[in-house]
Amino acid sequence: MPRSRRDAERAAEAALRPVAGVEELQVVGAVHDRVLGLLGIATVARSVWLHPDVVHHIEQQREFGAGDAEFVLSYMTRTILRPQLVGRESRDPRRANLVHLVGAESRHLCVALKFVAAMEARSGQDEIWVSTAFPMGHASLTRLKKRSTLIEVDWEADD
Repeated sequence: MPRSRRDAERAAEAALRPVAGVEELQVVGAVHDRVLGLLGIATVARSVWLHPDVVHHIEQQREFGAGDAEFVLSYMTRTILRPQLVGRESRDPRRANLVHLVGAESRHLCVALKFVAAMEARSGQDEIWVSTAFPMGHASLTRLKKRSTLIEVDWEADD
């Protein structure tokens, strides 16, 4: 019996969910061509890598409340795979933010990515890395929307 696209997405999310306490690099998602187009980023990379130091940083952020690190790690992959809003950082064009409203939690998650060109990467290939991730408050989201820093991603064509 064929699975629906949503079932396949859930399976991919589960397989790519970041794991705390792992001292290895993890692949935690892939950036969709539509997102790269909206961001105006030309790269052959699609896989998004997460370094153990970033996981430690997420776990130890002082401003987080109880359960925030678990929220971030639980929904990071979904945010990378199907962000609702995307935007480039004005002060560093190699960086972009992906934002997703986690309906079950009624909270927004922001995953900040860094795009590394092949000539700057140790691997000699284009790379995409998670630089941080955090729950985004309503005031911050409203401010970014008003500045037109975030662009809405239209996924309806895929549904």
